[in-house]
Amino acid sequence: MHRNAGILRRMTATQVLSPNIRVLSNVWAARGRQTAVKVLIAALWCYATLPSLAAQLQGRGLIDVTQSRAVTGLAFYIQAVCIVWILLSCGHIILAGFSRPVKRARAGYLAMLLAPWVAAQIATAFSASPLGISILYFPAVVIALWIANPPLEVLSVVGMLTVATAAASVVLMFLVPALVTIPQSAGEYAKAFFGDKLLAGPFGHPNTFGVAMALGFPAISFFRNKRWRLLGYCVTFIALLLAASRTSLLGVILAMSIACLFVLGRRRVGQRLFLLGVAFFGTLATLIAIIVVPLTTTDPMGWSNRGRIWMTSLDYFRASPIIGNGPDFYGQIALIATDFNRLAFHGHNLFVNSATTTGWVGLLGIGVVLGVLFISSARALAGGKCYPLMFVAAFAGVSLLEVVTDFRNFGSFAYCAWVPFAIIIFSFGSRRGAPTRP
Repeated sequence: MHRNAGILRRMTATQVLSPNIRVLSNVWAARGRQTAVKVLIAALWCYATLPSLAAQLQGRGLIDVTQSRAVTGLAFYIQAVCIVWILLSCGHIILAGFSRPVKRARAGYLAMLLAPWVAAQIATAFSASPLGISILYFPAVVIALWIANPPLEVLSVVGMLTVATAAASVVLMFLVPALVTIPQSAGEYAKAFFGDKLLAGPFGHPNTFGVAMALGFPAISFFRNKRWRLLGYCVTFIALLLAASRTSLLGVILAMSIACLFVLGRRRVGQRLFLLGVAFFGTLATLIAIIVVPLTTTDPMGWSNRGRIWMTSLDYFRASPIIGNGPDFYGQIALIATDFNRLAFHGHNLFVNSATTTGWVGLLGIGVVLGVLFISSARALAGGKCYPLMFVAAFAGVSLLEVVTDFRNFGSFAYCAWVPFAIIIFSFGSRRGAPTRP
């Protein structure tokens, strides 16, 4: 009797339960983790949309595509609430993980994902960039996702938010156009496909709106109902046309090309290998183009004046090649110099922006992350999962002319960039495939 009592004391509460009860308990625990991740994604979406929407509601003056709205007091408070919500969600997931641990990806993948963030902190320490609470943002989200170890399908909420944002923006464009549109500029900056208004949605700028839609577009593939999936694709694509964000349209076209090749490759084995090879090398070529295009551009007026931004940025990179000029370089240089044109909110290219702000240290960290992300996506495609490579293709397309993340601040794309990055790598980074989940 005393021996049995000792054994019972050493067993956990879950182990004492019958096998059926243990399975049910694990299922509910897994659902709870997935729900917590969905809440975190929703909080990141609110951070991306609600502050700028509040600023638009309070805005009185018209702006064009070369400007941005000032942050109002209401927008600042909404932003602060969203930050607290996000950090609390991360804290809840992390603490819950300690009380009910699950099998997850190796810690090496977590360390690798944090490499760009470490590079940003090194660049911050050796530059005039301020050091604030933002240093907690990226590691909090990534560690929470590593702890929760959600399945890939949890990203369906990104697709839902994308379609809902696109649909609401299109409707409001006709009902309350002043709320979700901005007038296009004349001359060289005119780019609307229809009329003289550009759809900016709740993001305040058509390019920001377009990139968010492009990165969220692949997640629509998780919709189980084919009609809803087709409707979601159509609504989001229409919103992109109204935003006239050519970079985002490129990302979506690349993602849809991957999906079409994947579907066509199901018929025959030989055809499948050929088409998947096309998808694989096409995506790889787009990633390489992120580096090649700015390095080979010699016309300052090329790529809608981005040539000047790239050429000038690379001059600053050569002046500080190891650790760059700091994550806040573009915001600070605008106050003291006029080397860039008025569109230089950032480097307008992932490679240029990373090199200029964090130097070779940052490029190495981001290069490793993108390499593992691409390999993980290829493994997922070989295993019958199309979404990861669709996302990488869309990400590569928009990163050619825009900057999706600096791996430091939440920004407008954390919910549709950081989260897929982490979940794809944690699920398919290992050769053994996705980690076992209870």
